[in-house]
Amino acid sequence: MDNSSTLFLREGTELVALTGQAYETEDVLQRLLARYPDLLPGEAMNPQEPRRFLLIKREATVAGMQLDHLFLDQDAIPTLVETKRGANTQTRREVVAQMLDYAANVAGEWSAELLQSWLHEGVESDGGQELVAEFDPAFDSEEEFWSQVEQNLRDGKVRLIFVADEIPSSLQRIVEFLNERMTPTEVLAAEIRQYVTEDGKQILHTGLVGQTEKARDIKGQTRKPPVLEVLIAEGILSEDQVLWLRREILRKDRGDDLAPDDRRLRFVLRTEGGAPRVQYQPVEGGEVEELTASKARDRVRQELEPDFKQLRPRAVNDSFSIEPGGKTLGELAVEKELWE
Repeated sequence: MDNSSTLFLREGTELVALTGQAYETEDVLQRLLARYPDLLPGEAMNPQEPRRFLLIKREATVAGMQLDHLFLDQDAIPTLVETKRGANTQTRREVVAQMLDYAANVAGEWSAELLQSWLHEGVESDGGQELVAEFDPAFDSEEEFWSQVEQNLRDGKVRLIFVADEIPSSLQRIVEFLNERMTPTEVLAAEIRQYVTEDGKQILHTGLVGQTEKARDIKGQTRKPPVLEVLIAEGILSEDQVLWLRREILRKDRGDDLAPDDRRLRFVLRTEGGAPRVQYQPVEGGEVEELTASKARDRVRQELEPDFKQLRPRAVNDSFSIEPGGKTLGELAVEKELWE
Protein backbone atom coordinates (compact mmCIF):
# COMPACT_ATOMS: atom_id res chain seq x y z
CA MET A 1 0.00 0.00 0.00
CA ASP A 2 1.20 3.53 -0.77
CA ASN A 3 2.08 4.83 2.70
CA SER A 4 2.66 8.34 1.31
CA SER A 5 -1.09 9.01 0.99
CA THR A 6 -2.50 11.08 3.86
CA LEU A 7 -5.92 12.15 5.06
CA PHE A 8 -6.58 14.90 7.59
CA LEU A 9 -9.12 14.85 10.41
CA ARG A 10 -10.18 18.24 11.70
CA GLU A 11 -10.62 18.42 15.46
CA GLY A 12 -11.67 21.93 16.40
CA THR A 13 -8.97 24.20 15.00
CA GLU A 14 -6.43 21.40 14.64
CA LEU A 15 -5.68 19.13 11.69
CA VAL A 16 -4.70 15.58 12.58
CA ALA A 17 -2.86 13.61 9.89
CA LEU A 18 -3.97 10.06 9.11
CA THR A 19 -1.42 8.07 7.15
CA GLY A 20 -2.22 5.12 4.94
CA GLN A 21 -1.07 1.87 6.54
CA ALA A 22 -1.19 -1.75 5.50
CA TYR A 23 -2.98 -4.18 7.80
CA GLU A 24 -0.66 -6.11 10.10
CA THR A 25 -2.11 -9.43 8.93
CA GLU A 26 -4.83 -10.64 6.60
CA ASP A 27 -6.75 -11.88 9.64
CA VAL A 28 -7.16 -8.29 10.86
CA LEU A 29 -8.91 -7.36 7.61
CA GLN A 30 -10.97 -10.56 7.66
CA ARG A 31 -12.22 -9.88 11.18
CA LEU A 32 -13.12 -6.29 10.28
CA LEU A 33 -15.16 -7.45 7.32
CA ALA A 34 -16.93 -10.17 9.32
CA ARG A 35 -17.93 -7.68 12.00
CA TYR A 36 -18.80 -4.84 9.63
CA PRO A 37 -20.33 -6.17 6.36
CA ASP A 38 -21.14 -2.57 5.42
CA LEU A 39 -17.46 -2.22 4.48
CA LEU A 40 -18.38 -3.98 1.25
CA PRO A 41 -19.23 -1.05 -1.07
CA GLY A 42 -22.85 -2.03 -1.70
CA GLU A 43 -23.94 1.42 -2.85
CA ALA A 44 -21.19 1.53 -5.48
CA MET A 45 -22.28 -1.91 -6.75
CA ASN A 46 -25.82 -0.70 -7.37
CA PRO A 47 -26.59 2.98 -6.61
CA GLN A 48 -30.33 2.50 -7.26
CA GLU A 49 -30.66 -0.61 -5.07
CA PRO A 50 -27.63 -0.56 -2.75
CA ARG A 51 -26.48 -4.04 -1.86
CA ARG A 52 -26.83 -5.09 1.77
CA PHE A 53 -25.00 -8.12 3.10
CA LEU A 54 -25.71 -10.75 5.73
CA LEU A 55 -22.73 -12.79 6.93
CA ILE A 56 -23.53 -16.51 6.68
CA LYS A 57 -20.18 -18.02 7.61
CA ARG A 58 -16.46 -17.44 7.85
CA GLU A 59 -14.22 -20.23 6.58
CA ALA A 60 -17.01 -21.86 4.55
CA THR A 61 -15.88 -25.19 3.07
CA VAL A 62 -16.06 -25.59 -0.72
CA ALA A 63 -13.89 -27.49 -3.22
CA GLY A 64 -11.85 -28.85 -0.32
CA MET A 65 -10.76 -25.32 0.66
CA GLN A 66 -11.90 -22.63 3.07
CA LEU A 67 -13.59 -19.54 1.65
CA ASP A 68 -12.85 -16.50 3.82
CA HIS A 69 -16.43 -15.14 3.95
CA LEU A 70 -19.82 -16.13 2.62
CA PHE A 71 -22.53 -13.46 2.54
CA LEU A 72 -26.02 -13.24 1.08
CA ASP A 73 -27.44 -9.99 -0.26
CA GLN A 74 -31.08 -8.89 -0.05
CA ASP A 75 -31.85 -10.59 -3.37
CA ALA A 76 -30.54 -13.93 -2.00
CA ILE A 77 -27.39 -13.81 -4.15
CA PRO A 78 -24.53 -15.76 -2.55
CA THR A 79 -21.52 -13.49 -2.30
CA LEU A 80 -18.12 -15.17 -1.96
CA VAL A 81 -15.35 -13.00 -0.53
CA GLU A 82 -11.62 -13.64 -0.36
CA THR A 83 -9.45 -11.15 1.53
CA LYS A 84 -5.75 -10.60 0.93
CA ARG A 85 -3.31 -7.84 1.70
CA GLY A 86 -2.24 -5.93 -1.38
CA ALA A 87 1.39 -6.81 -0.65
CA ASN A 88 0.51 -10.50 -0.98
CA THR A 89 1.42 -11.43 -4.56
CA GLN A 90 -1.09 -14.29 -4.31
CA THR A 91 -3.80 -11.72 -5.06
CA ARG A 92 -2.52 -11.66 -8.62
CA ARG A 93 -2.51 -15.35 -9.49
CA GLU A 94 -3.50 -18.17 -7.15
CA VAL A 95 -6.43 -16.37 -5.54
CA VAL A 96 -8.09 -15.86 -8.94
CA ALA A 97 -7.92 -19.57 -9.72
CA GLN A 98 -9.07 -20.31 -6.17
CA MET A 99 -12.16 -18.12 -6.52
CA LEU A 100 -13.07 -19.63 -9.88
CA ASP A 101 -12.72 -23.06 -8.27
CA TYR A 102 -15.16 -21.97 -5.56
CA ALA A 103 -17.65 -20.67 -8.12
CA ALA A 104 -17.48 -23.88 -10.13
CA ASN A 105 -18.26 -26.05 -7.09
CA VAL A 106 -20.85 -24.19 -5.00
CA ALA A 107 -23.80 -25.49 -7.04
CA GLY A 108 -22.81 -29.10 -6.41
CA GLU A 109 -21.70 -28.74 -2.79
CA TRP A 110 -23.97 -26.12 -1.23
CA SER A 111 -27.71 -25.91 -0.70
CA ALA A 112 -30.03 -23.41 0.92
CA GLU A 113 -30.49 -25.86 3.78
CA LEU A 114 -26.74 -25.98 4.39
CA LEU A 115 -26.47 -22.18 4.34
CA GLN A 116 -29.35 -21.94 6.81
CA SER A 117 -27.58 -24.32 9.15
CA TRP A 118 -24.41 -22.24 8.91
CA LEU A 119 -26.36 -19.10 9.72
CA HIS A 120 -27.88 -20.75 12.79
CA GLU A 121 -24.53 -21.95 14.12
CA GLY A 122 -23.43 -20.04 17.19
CA VAL A 123 -26.83 -18.37 17.73
CA GLU A 124 -29.95 -19.42 19.59
CA SER A 125 -32.31 -21.86 17.92
CA ASP A 126 -34.37 -19.09 16.29
CA GLY A 127 -31.56 -16.57 16.06
CA GLY A 128 -31.04 -17.14 12.35
CA GLN A 129 -34.64 -16.21 11.60
CA GLU A 130 -34.26 -13.00 13.58
CA LEU A 131 -31.05 -12.14 11.74
CA VAL A 132 -32.80 -12.59 8.38
CA ALA A 133 -35.74 -10.48 9.56
CA GLU A 134 -33.46 -7.66 10.70
CA PHE A 135 -31.52 -7.95 7.45
CA ASP A 136 -34.79 -7.10 5.67
CA PRO A 137 -34.48 -9.11 2.43
CA ALA A 138 -36.54 -8.26 -0.66
CA PHE A 139 -39.03 -11.11 -0.18
CA ASP A 140 -42.42 -11.48 1.46
CA SER A 141 -41.35 -14.44 3.57
CA GLU A 142 -38.25 -16.18 4.81
CA GLU A 143 -39.30 -19.30 2.88
CA GLU A 144 -39.26 -17.35 -0.41
CA PHE A 145 -35.86 -15.91 0.45
CA TRP A 146 -34.26 -19.32 1.00
CA SER A 147 -36.00 -20.74 -2.06
CA GLN A 148 -34.34 -18.02 -4.12
CA VAL A 149 -30.99 -18.79 -2.50
CA GLU A 150 -31.37 -22.37 -3.75
CA GLN A 151 -32.31 -21.18 -7.24
CA ASN A 152 -29.37 -18.78 -7.42
CA LEU A 153 -26.96 -21.53 -6.40
CA ARG A 154 -28.31 -23.85 -9.09
CA ASP A 155 -28.16 -21.10 -11.73
CA GLY A 156 -24.63 -20.03 -10.84
CA LYS A 157 -25.93 -16.59 -9.97
CA VAL A 158 -23.26 -15.74 -7.44
CA ARG A 159 -20.99 -12.79 -6.78
CA LEU A 160 -17.22 -13.11 -6.34
CA ILE A 161 -15.42 -10.30 -4.54
CA PHE A 162 -11.69 -9.96 -4.01
CA VAL A 163 -10.97 -7.69 -1.03
CA ALA A 164 -7.61 -6.10 -0.21
CA ASP A 165 -6.22 -2.91 1.24
CA GLU A 166 -4.98 -2.20 -2.28
CA ILE A 167 -5.99 -3.93 -5.51
CA PRO A 168 -2.98 -4.32 -7.84
CA SER A 169 -3.55 -3.12 -11.40
CA SER A 170 -2.85 -6.65 -12.64
CA LEU A 171 -5.72 -8.02 -10.54
CA GLN A 172 -7.99 -5.15 -11.62
CA ARG A 173 -7.48 -6.08 -15.27
CA ILE A 174 -8.33 -9.73 -14.52
CA VAL A 175 -11.45 -8.76 -12.55
CA GLU A 176 -12.72 -6.47 -15.30
CA PHE A 177 -12.02 -9.13 -17.94
CA LEU A 178 -13.91 -11.82 -16.01
CA ASN A 179 -16.80 -9.56 -15.08
CA GLU A 180 -17.38 -8.64 -18.71
CA ARG A 181 -17.46 -12.29 -19.77
CA MET A 182 -19.04 -14.28 -16.93
CA THR A 183 -22.84 -14.34 -16.86
CA PRO A 184 -24.74 -14.51 -14.55
CA THR A 185 -21.76 -14.62 -12.18
CA GLU A 186 -20.52 -11.19 -11.10
CA VAL A 187 -16.80 -10.64 -10.42
CA LEU A 188 -15.67 -7.57 -8.47
CA ALA A 189 -12.86 -6.32 -6.27
CA ALA A 190 -13.04 -3.97 -3.31
CA GLU A 191 -10.35 -1.93 -1.59
CA ILE A 192 -10.66 -1.28 2.13
CA ARG A 193 -7.88 1.16 2.90
CA GLN A 194 -6.80 1.97 6.43
CA TYR A 195 -5.67 5.40 7.63
CA VAL A 196 -4.34 5.77 11.18
CA THR A 197 -3.28 8.67 13.44
CA GLU A 198 -0.31 8.55 15.78
CA ASP A 199 -2.67 7.97 18.73
CA GLY A 200 -4.45 5.07 17.02
CA LYS A 201 -7.55 6.70 15.52
CA GLN A 202 -8.61 4.92 12.37
CA ILE A 203 -10.53 5.78 9.20
CA LEU A 204 -11.49 3.07 6.72
CA HIS A 205 -12.10 4.01 3.08
CA THR A 206 -13.76 1.61 0.64
CA GLY A 207 -13.77 1.56 -3.14
CA LEU A 208 -15.06 -0.73 -5.89
CA VAL A 209 -13.12 -2.18 -8.84
CA GLY A 210 -14.42 -4.08 -11.87
CA GLN A 211 -17.88 -2.60 -12.41
CA THR A 212 -17.33 -1.38 -15.97
CA GLU A 213 -20.12 -0.02 -18.14
CA LYS A 214 -19.50 -2.85 -20.60
CA ALA A 215 -20.04 -5.41 -17.82
CA ARG A 216 -23.28 -3.69 -16.83
CA ASP A 217 -24.53 -3.79 -20.41
CA ILE A 218 -23.66 -7.47 -20.82
CA LYS A 219 -25.40 -8.44 -17.59
CA GLY A 220 -28.42 -6.26 -18.27
CA GLN A 221 -27.71 -4.02 -15.30
CA THR A 222 -29.02 -0.68 -16.49
CA ARG A 223 -27.39 2.22 -14.74
CA LYS A 224 -30.10 4.78 -14.22
CA PRO A 225 -28.91 8.20 -13.10
CA PRO A 226 -29.66 9.01 -9.43
CA VAL A 227 -33.33 9.96 -9.21
CA LEU A 228 -32.66 12.98 -6.97
CA GLU A 229 -30.21 14.45 -9.48
CA VAL A 230 -32.65 13.87 -12.36
CA LEU A 231 -35.55 15.60 -10.59
CA ILE A 232 -33.33 18.46 -9.42
CA ALA A 233 -32.00 19.02 -12.95
CA GLU A 234 -35.57 19.25 -14.27
CA GLY A 235 -36.59 21.73 -11.57
CA ILE A 236 -39.08 19.32 -9.97
CA LEU A 237 -37.06 19.26 -6.77
CA SER A 238 -35.11 22.19 -5.40
CA GLU A 239 -33.29 23.51 -2.36
CA ASP A 240 -35.33 23.22 0.88
CA GLN A 241 -37.86 20.87 -0.71
CA VAL A 242 -39.61 18.82 1.98
CA LEU A 243 -39.43 15.06 1.36
CA TRP A 244 -41.39 12.44 3.27
CA LEU A 245 -40.01 9.02 3.99
CA ARG A 246 -42.67 6.46 3.10
CA ARG A 247 -43.91 4.29 5.95
CA GLU A 248 -44.08 1.31 3.61
CA ILE A 249 -40.30 0.92 3.49
CA LEU A 250 -40.14 0.46 7.23
CA ARG A 251 -40.85 -2.98 8.62
CA LYS A 252 -44.58 -3.29 9.26
CA ASP A 253 -44.20 -3.56 13.00
CA ARG A 254 -42.31 -0.23 12.97
CA GLY A 255 -44.24 1.90 10.49
CA ASP A 256 -47.88 0.90 10.94
CA ASP A 257 -48.49 3.22 13.89
CA LEU A 258 -47.02 6.28 12.18
CA ALA A 259 -49.14 8.86 10.39
CA PRO A 260 -47.84 9.63 6.87
CA ASP A 261 -46.98 13.17 8.03
CA ASP A 262 -45.33 12.17 11.30
CA ARG A 263 -42.46 14.60 11.86
CA ARG A 264 -40.06 11.69 12.23
CA LEU A 265 -40.63 10.95 8.53
CA ARG A 266 -39.85 14.50 7.41
CA PHE A 267 -36.61 15.47 5.63
CA VAL A 268 -35.45 18.64 3.89
CA LEU A 269 -33.48 18.46 0.65
CA ARG A 270 -30.17 20.26 0.35
CA THR A 271 -28.79 20.72 -3.16
CA GLU A 272 -26.12 23.41 -2.82
CA GLY A 273 -22.42 22.72 -2.49
CA GLY A 274 -22.13 19.23 -3.94
CA ALA A 275 -24.12 16.01 -4.07
CA PRO A 276 -27.75 16.13 -2.89
CA ARG A 277 -28.30 15.31 0.77
CA VAL A 278 -31.05 15.72 3.33
CA GLN A 279 -31.45 17.43 6.68
CA TYR A 280 -33.28 15.74 9.53
CA GLN A 281 -34.84 17.28 12.63
CA PRO A 282 -37.05 14.60 14.22
CA VAL A 283 -37.89 16.80 17.23
CA GLU A 284 -39.05 20.37 16.68
CA GLY A 285 -36.39 22.74 17.97
CA GLY A 286 -33.90 19.86 18.23
CA GLU A 287 -30.54 19.44 16.58
CA VAL A 288 -30.52 19.45 12.77
CA GLU A 289 -28.55 16.57 11.22
CA GLU A 290 -27.35 16.20 7.67
CA LEU A 291 -26.93 12.86 5.91
CA THR A 292 -27.13 11.20 2.52
CA ALA A 293 -30.66 10.40 1.38
CA SER A 294 -29.82 6.70 1.01
CA LYS A 295 -29.37 6.43 4.79
CA ALA A 296 -32.60 8.20 5.77
CA ARG A 297 -34.56 4.98 6.22
CA ASP A 298 -32.21 3.60 8.84
CA ARG A 299 -31.98 7.01 10.54
CA VAL A 300 -35.76 6.91 11.06
CA ARG A 301 -35.45 3.41 12.46
CA GLN A 302 -32.89 4.73 14.94
CA GLU A 303 -35.41 7.32 16.03
CA LEU A 304 -38.10 4.67 16.49
CA GLU A 305 -35.77 2.08 18.05
CA PRO A 306 -33.05 3.56 20.30
CA ASP A 307 -31.08 0.28 20.21
CA PHE A 308 -30.92 0.22 16.40
CA LYS A 309 -27.41 1.32 15.36
CA GLN A 310 -26.79 0.66 11.67
CA LEU A 311 -26.95 3.22 8.87
CA ARG A 312 -26.97 1.14 5.70
CA PRO A 313 -27.70 2.72 2.32
CA ARG A 314 -31.13 1.99 0.82
CA ALA A 315 -32.71 2.75 -2.53
CA VAL A 316 -33.80 6.39 -2.74
CA ASN A 317 -36.27 6.09 -5.62
CA ASP A 318 -38.90 4.24 -3.57
CA SER A 319 -38.05 5.77 -0.17
CA PHE A 320 -39.44 9.31 -0.53
CA SER A 321 -42.44 11.20 -1.79
CA ILE A 322 -43.10 14.93 -2.09
CA GLU A 323 -46.45 14.64 -0.32
CA PRO A 324 -47.02 12.41 2.72
CA GLY A 325 -48.05 9.02 1.38
CA GLY A 326 -47.85 10.23 -2.23
CA LYS A 327 -46.11 8.87 -5.32
CA THR A 328 -42.54 7.77 -4.90
CA LEU A 329 -39.78 9.84 -6.48
CA GLY A 330 -39.14 6.94 -8.87
CA GLU A 331 -42.79 6.84 -9.94
CA LEU A 332 -42.76 10.61 -10.41
CA ALA A 333 -39.62 10.46 -12.58
CA VAL A 334 -41.08 7.65 -14.72
CA GLU A 335 -44.37 9.55 -15.08
CA LYS A 336 -42.45 12.57 -16.34
CA GLU A 337 -40.56 10.29 -18.76
CA LEU A 338 -37.29 11.23 -17.14
CA TRP A 339 -36.30 7.86 -15.71
CA GLU A 340 -36.97 4.67 -17.62
